[in-house]
Amino acid sequence: MVKRSSDILGLPVLSLSEAAGQGRVQGLVINPHEGAVDFFVVEPQAWYQEPRLVAAGDVVGIGNDALTITSKSQLTPVSASTAALELLERDVRAVGTRLITRAGTFIGTVSEIGIDPATGKIVGYEWVPIGEESPAGIIPASAVVTLGKELIVVTSDFREKVLPSFEAFDQAPASQAPAAGAAPPPPGSDPLEVFEARQKQYLLGRKIVARVVADDGQVIAEEGDTVTQEIIDKAVAADKYVELALNTGE
Repeated sequence: MVKRSSDILGLPVLSLSEAAGQGRVQGLVINPHEGAVDFFVVEPQAWYQEPRLVAAGDVVGIGNDALTITSKSQLTPVSASTAALELLERDVRAVGTRLITRAGTFIGTVSEIGIDPATGKIVGYEWVPIGEESPAGIIPASAVVTLGKELIVVTSDFREKVLPSFEAFDQAPASQAPAAGAAPPPPGSDPLEVFEARQKQYLLGRKIVARVVADDGQVIAEEGDTVTQEIIDKAVAADKYVELALNTGE
C-alpha cells in the first residue's frame, strides 16, 4: 500500500530484534536521480546528539503504527554516511516544490508525495494547480522528467496520466506480472513472519514502563507488570502490540 510522506513522518521506529522503540521518523532523504527515499532520518536519542539514519534498504516494513527495522545496529549517525550527506546538501524535498512542464509552463505545486514502502520509490506527486487550494489529482512518477530542489519538471502531456488519488496505485491487478528479471520472493521470506516469534519471546518477562490501554478503555497492562503471553495476546487482539513493545524495559 502506498504511503504518504505525512503518514511516515512521526512514526515510531521499532527494532524487531530488541522489540524496542528507537525514536521517531523525523525526515526523509530523497535521491532525485532515483526518484526515491534513500534514507529515513530518526530523531536523536538525546538533545545533545545528532539525528540518526535508517537506509531504505534496511526497513522491514512501514505500517500504520511503526516503521520496523531488524536491529538498532542499523541506525547510524547522519555524519557517518557520505551518501546521505551528499543528498542532504541537494536538499530535494518534493513537497512544496513548484511544478513546470517541459514546454515551460508553471502548473502549480506538490502538496504530498506517495511512497512505495517496499522500495522507497516515489510513485506519485499530489498536484495543486495554480490558484487552487485543493489537489486536482496525482501526477505519476512516469510523467516526471526532472526532480529538483526548486522545480519539478513534468511531461507536457502529464494531464493524460493524472490519477484521482494515491489509492489508484494500490488497485493494480493482483495477477500483474513482476518486472522483467525480478525473482519472486521465496516462501516464508516475509521478515515480519521471520521475526514474529523472536519478538514475542524477547518481550516475555520484561517490565511494563507505562500503562497500555485498548481503544475501548480495557487495560491491557499496568505499569510495573511483567509481560506474559496473556498480555501479548490481549495487545495483539486490541491492535496494541507495537504500543506494548514500545512501553517495556528491562
